[in-house]
Order: sequence, then C-alpha cells, then structure tokens
Amino acid sequence: MSCGSSIKQIEVKEISDVQFMGIEDNQIILKSELILYNPNNKNLRASQVYSKIYFNTKFFGEFENLDKILLKKNNSTKINCLIKINTDALSLSMIYMSQFDLNFDGFVKINFPNKKFKFNLDYELDSKLLTEKFLNNL
Repeated sequence: MSCGSSIKQIEVKEISDVQFMGIEDNQIILKSELILYNPNNKNLRASQVYSKIYFNTKFFGEFENLDKILLKKNNSTKINCLIKINTDALSLSMIYMSQFDLNFDGFVKINFPNKKFKFNLDYELDSKLLTEKFLNNL
C-alpha cells in the first residue's frame, strides 16, 4: 500500500510525427507519437492516455492511446496515439491560419497502483494537416 504513494508523476514530454489518416464519423483522424517519461525506479503499465483538446479554449477534439503501454523505469517511451478533431469545430477562417495552437488537457492512467496522472500540454499543429487534407477529402 505504501508503495503507491511513492510513485512519481509520469511526465508527458511531447507530441511528434503527426500524420493525417482520414475522415471518419465527422472527425479528422490524425496519428501521432507521444513521448512519456517514467522517473520511477520500476516499470509501470499504463492502461490509458486520454485528453480533451482545446483550440482558443473551445473543445476541439480528443486524444487517446492506441496500444498498451509499458513504461520502463527511468526511461522515455514512445506510444502511438490518435488525435480526433471534430469537423464541426472547423471554420472557414481556419483555412488561412498557418498553425493551430492546441491545448491537451488529460491524464495518464497506470494500472498498479491504480492512479491517474494529470497533464496539460500545448502543441502547435500545422494547419495543412487539417485544412488541405480535409478539403481534399470532401
């Protein structure tokens, strides 16, 4: 029991390698990599990474892991994630933007001890991934 209280915060380092995957159910689907750092002296298993995504404080979409996650002790781990952007959140004025300043507000859930580590991460998304690809798929 006391072991659970000594678990240090899992650090969310960065989102990288964002790629357009397609459009499904009124959502633009992007694949990405997320780098997590485990500062603990033991391996941990995470069952979920989830985040709500905001653009100018308005709900823009969701972010979640694709695979099971093993966080090796004192090490960084890359995991595959999906970014799901609601097409209803897009506006015509966004076509002229060079980037979207997004805010990811979420958590990493580890299995044992059952604990959620909250995170907040800002990310600059190249607008071409959304606007050009979206328009080409209409």
